[in-house]
Amino acid sequence: MKLKIPQYQLSEVLNMMAFKGISEADIKTMMDLGILREHYYRYNSTIFKAGEITEELGIVIKGRVIVENVDYWGSKSILSSALPGKVFGETYALSGHKLMIDARATEPTIVFLLNAQDIMSGKYNSYPWHLQMLKNLLLLSSRRSLTLSLHIFYIKPKKIRERVSYYLSGLASSLGTTEFDIPFNREQFADYLNVDRTALSKELSNMQSEGLIEFKKNHFKLLELDHEELT
Repeated sequence: MKLKIPQYQLSEVLNMMAFKGISEADIKTMMDLGILREHYYRYNSTIFKAGEITEELGIVIKGRVIVENVDYWGSKSILSSALPGKVFGETYALSGHKLMIDARATEPTIVFLLNAQDIMSGKYNSYPWHLQMLKNLLLLSSRRSLTLSLHIFYIKPKKIRERVSYYLSGLASSLGTTEFDIPFNREQFADYLNVDRTALSKELSNMQSEGLIEFKKNHFKLLELDHEELT
């Protein structure tokens, strides 16, 4: 069976935050130098594995990557879902710390792997793109800190409805719209919120019956938010 490898245009890549201020020629130069490389991953392929050390961070070009936290006993919980333009593994690539996460493709996926240690080493200071890439890495690192802080905020409430409401409200605010797709299927959404899948499905149905939301699979529309209930 012939593999269906996702296709992309380099112009799409240039619009991604990781390559802000970077030209097509700059990307080709980084690839020639081995700092940046393209890799295709099949469904459920592991990209990063807990316990390993990586100097590279991943940038999703096409497809989707799930990032999971793995504890000592092998239990996993979803930390984030990376869609095209999103970055994963940057904290470990920048710090040199052993990975405490697994990253895997949840569909056929193209990833650019960027060697963060090479960018920070200074040996490419003479290249015109070097300073801009350093700025981009700093911005990406700060955004990762925000993402992790938001996840803690979302799962802090005890009630499932509060966790759902906080997450959907936060996503609506960041996207600037009350109708959107979440980057999870139902099982992944339950895992991300650290709740039981059946209990989550029941609560979503209750919220829909009460006229708070409409949803179909991973598509949601916020109809009303009872802020008094969230306090």
